[in-house]
Amino acid sequence: DLYTFNVAGPTRVHFDVLTNTSSVNWTLTGPSGTVVGSRALQQSDSFDFGDPVLELMAGDYTLTVDGDGDRVTGYQFRLLDLATATVITPGTPVSGTLNPATESDLYQFTANAGDRFFFDVQTGIGNATWRLVDPFGNVPMSLGFTSDQEAFTLGSGTYVLVIEGRRDSGSGSVGYTFNVQPVAPAGATAIAL
Repeated sequence: DLYTFNVAGPTRVHFDVLTNTSSVNWTLTGPSGTVVGSRALQQSDSFDFGDPVLELMAGDYTLTVDGDGDRVTGYQFRLLDLATATVITPGTPVSGTLNPATESDLYQFTANAGDRFFFDVQTGIGNATWRLVDPFGNVPMSLGFTSDQEAFTLGSGTYVLVIEGRRDSGSGSVGYTFNVQPVAPAGATAIAL
């Protein structure tokens, strides 16, 4: 199966596998050639490769899905634009649902240079990960979605949290709650105004 799409300018996307389909591969080609070489659809979520984000330049793209030996089977995926991630306010708990449990949810927030945050899982998912993607496409945090991330300092820009259900999580739904909690700099003392 061939899928085509166009991006008008530099775009960051997340390839979200929704089914646990074996013996099916995908490739992505674009203006500069091959973006993603033949990769098993079953092994295309965060448990199986390091970077949850594809950096695309302006132009036309073709995504090809092909069964091994012309295998015929069903599959589902989504390409999610990071720019459309749900905006959250640090310090406010966020609740959501992976439905199906294999999907990914995207959240974004803005930080200023020197801001510190504690990433708090309040109701986690044992078969999921959460990753933080910085404005430059780096992944400074990648954990199972039952583990907190101790406070660390961020630079300026928009950060995206990717909550990813594992491909073999089944077709049901599962809820979660987390908080990106701002932390005062070390040695800072709060004063009343």
